[in-house]
Amino acid sequence: MRTEKSFTERRQLEQKRPMKKKPHRIFFLFLISVFLFSCGSDSQKIVGRWEKVKDVLDNGTVVEKNSPYNYYKNYMVDFRSDGKLFIEYDTDQSLGSVKHRQDKGEWKLQKNNLPEFPFLLTVKIIAEDETRESINKVKTLSDKELIFVSQDKHTVYFERK
Repeated sequence: MRTEKSFTERRQLEQKRPMKKKPHRIFFLFLISVFLFSCGSDSQKIVGRWEKVKDVLDNGTVVEKNSPYNYYKNYMVDFRSDGKLFIEYDTDQSLGSVKHRQDKGEWKLQKNNLPEFPFLLTVKIIAEDETRESINKVKTLSDKELIFVSQDKHTVYFERK
């Protein structure tokens, strides 16, 4: 003979059933938050002021920052937390004169599936007469060092300032 359960007993049973699913939901939310936090922390590593210290051309030639073959002198990049970017550098002009230049733009750091290049760094330079965008393969991103391979296959080394 089937007995009718009281309203209170049914309510208690209903409250117990969802409890079995909650640990899975909590774990799922935990995984999402860890993923989002880890992406954010990588993006935050790049925020700050960086100085270019050398450039290795695709043929293996190393161009140090003080080399006479380095056209861009005092090359500094400032990655801001709001996705903005500011670049300052001096260019060697004919007859030894130097011209100070400034560019601005935007940046975005994304995870990449290749182990040798864990991130892709998209840089968009916005100038008065043109806009240029490049996607760079990041080899190393630490608190002190940023190394990436540019679209023209130069390996560019930066140190945090």
